[in-house]
Amino acid sequence: MNYGHAAKLRHEEYKKAHYQEVEQRTDDRGLLWFANDYYQSYLTLQEAHPKHTELLSPKFYLLCHALELAFKSWLRKEGWTTKQLRAMDHNLIALLAELVDSHGVVVPPDAIQAIELANHYYNTKQYEYFVRGAKTLPDPERLSIYVRLFLGMTKSHVVGFESIKPRLLSPPEK
Repeated sequence: MNYGHAAKLRHEEYKKAHYQEVEQRTDDRGLLWFANDYYQSYLTLQEAHPKHTELLSPKFYLLCHALELAFKSWLRKEGWTTKQLRAMDHNLIALLAELVDSHGVVVPPDAIQAIELANHYYNTKQYEYFVRGAKTLPDPERLSIYVRLFLGMTKSHVVGFESIKPRLLSPPEK
C-alpha cells in the first residue's frame, strides 16, 4: 500500500473541511471586530510611545492590518468568500480599488496616496521583517485618521444604522 498517497488524501480532506469551516465561521462583523482591535492596539502603542520615530514598524503594521481587515469586512458583507479574500493577499491598494470600482466607495486623493505609501511596505512584509534602506512613509497620525474613517464607514456598512436609528429619531427627553 502506498502510505504517502493515503496521507496526501487525508491531508486534502482535512484542508477541504478546514476551509469549509473557515468559510462558515468568518463573517463581516468578526473581521470588523478584529480591525478595530488592531486599531485600538495602535492607539495604545501610540499613547505609550508618541514620538514618530519610536516603534514605527509595529505602528504601521497595526494601522495597515486594521485597514486590511476593515476592507475585507466590507467585501465579506458584499458576499465575498474567504477564498476570494485570501486571493487578495495583503494588498491594500487592490482591496481599496475593489471597494472604489465595484462598490462606489469615495476616497480622498490624499488618503489614497497615504495608503499607497504604507501598502508598499505592508504588502512586502517590510513592517514585519527588517529590510535595509531608506523608506518613504506616510505620516502615521494622518494614516491613523484614514483608518479611523474607514473603520467608521465599514461599521456603517456592516452593522448598519438600525442600531442607532431609534435614538436619533426619538424625541428628546424632557
